[in-house]
Amino acid sequence: EIAAAADRVWLILKKFSLLTVRRQTGTVHRLLGMQLRISMSRRDAVWALGLCVWAVEQQWTFDAADTSSWAPATAVIGHVQAVGKQSLSLFSAPIKSSEAADETRDPLTFELQVRVSALLTQGALFMSMALSQFEEAREALEAAQMIQQHASAHALATRRPPRLSRPSRSGSRRLLGSSSWVSTQPPPASTQASETASAPAPASGSCLPSAFAQRLSAVRALTLETAGKVARYRGSLAEAEAVLTQALALCEASGNTDGEASTLHELGIVHLRRSDFAAAELLLRRSLAIKVEQRRAAQSRSRSGSSSLSRSQSRFSDEAATMHQLAVVAMSSRPARLLEAEQLLREALAMEARGPFALGGRAATMQQLARVCERRGDRAGARQHLDDALALH
Repeated sequence: EIAAAADRVWLILKKFSLLTVRRQTGTVHRLLGMQLRISMSRRDAVWALGLCVWAVEQQWTFDAADTSSWAPATAVIGHVQAVGKQSLSLFSAPIKSSEAADETRDPLTFELQVRVSALLTQGALFMSMALSQFEEAREALEAAQMIQQHASAHALATRRPPRLSRPSRSGSRRLLGSSSWVSTQPPPASTQASETASAPAPASGSCLPSAFAQRLSAVRALTLETAGKVARYRGSLAEAEAVLTQALALCEASGNTDGEASTLHELGIVHLRRSDFAAAELLLRRSLAIKVEQRRAAQSRSRSGSSSLSRSQSRFSDEAATMHQLAVVAMSSRPARLLEAEQLLREALAMEARGPFALGGRAATMQQLARVCERRGDRAGARQHLDDALALH
């Protein structure tokens, strides 16, 4: 239904010469697009933005661990930035008094705020890793944080928890994931108001629903962690440590073990870059312990049939990456612990062989193995590992 609606809009815009088509790609002039958005009610603007975000998410397949996803992401990153800019403009605009009640009752508003901020965070990571566009990445992260602030204010004002798990019966589509839905037609205001009126309102001053608090906390931690990565890529280690420390505190307070493990890993790398090997090892081992426990728990659930391994869990990429960094710590220590480094690298390589990893990760591990062999005097082994790494590129 969404595709059919898009086709109808396409034909109407072409009929009145409002759409420019080049190489099967249609564009609307910036001023015309701005005028169309201005003419919408806030409820219709949120609905239209939901469709835009849904469309972008269908094309956004970036995975930092899989370099084969980087080229397709290059073609989509401009749309990610455009959706982020449009979202920030919409959510930052003052709300008319006549639309304020609908705004606080609309579950889609909060859903979009959380999803767009996560999308901008992923885009920032891509721009810094793949394109070295650090200033653009910083702007995207700042926009994500501002949208998260609006999400927090909106969710606290919501008098009834959004029903994100139940689709509407007429023309629904999944929006950016399995837990949210967006209708292909904006809901009538009267229906929305009557549903809200029939729901019991919480007591005055009630707290943010726990499910919402957890989701918002998780995306905030992800944004802070990504900001720490971007700062590290730029060489600003003090800034990276400060931001990552905030992310770690947020993860620990909310029980976000995934975020805690990845943030500990990033903090370990920051201390490694500073040659603070003792602190780096402590942080990396804490990260590895959490990741090992999570993997074993996921495998246990998979064997019992209660759940299946997720894409990230089945690849063990995070665990292997932490082992790689621990090996670097062992090699850099005084005296160097070469046998320990070799064991960690071989374990990381074995885990990497189990899933569809980026070739760059395997090649980097082989290069580190070559360094270990060279320092041990095994030049033949070092040459073999380097040849294996070269063959992957």
